[in-house]
Amino acid sequence: MGSFRCIAMLVLTATLLSSFPARAKRTASPWVAPIVADGVIYKASHRLGVLHSRDSIIEVWDERKKTKLREVVVYTVRYREELETDVQDDFIARMQKDGHRLVLTSERGARYVVDLSTFVVKPMPVDS
Repeated sequence: MGSFRCIAMLVLTATLLSSFPARAKRTASPWVAPIVADGVIYKASHRLGVLHSRDSIIEVWDERKKTKLREVVVYTVRYREELETDVQDDFIARMQKDGHRLVLTSERGARYVVDLSTFVVKPMPVDS
């Protein structure tokens, strides 16, 4: 009789717990296709930054040697302590090559231009 009671309590507990909705966490960062041009691979990525932040970056790779040439920080998301980090993340969602520059768009719609000769990053005006 004691084991039946124990099993009944487990079933009841499982039933009650399954009726509560799970807190939604954000999905994985979007996959952005690498761009290959003139023997160089450009990959959108991200890394933890310093002082409670996350950097959205472009990795620049030598296509033939398979070695990383550089990382370019496109923008940094600084986390607010009072909010969950997953609701503050803003990853690179789109990347395209336009002549001698990369045009990147974040998940929230901010746009940036990376000059591929100097690797200088500039925000792109909204109306461009």
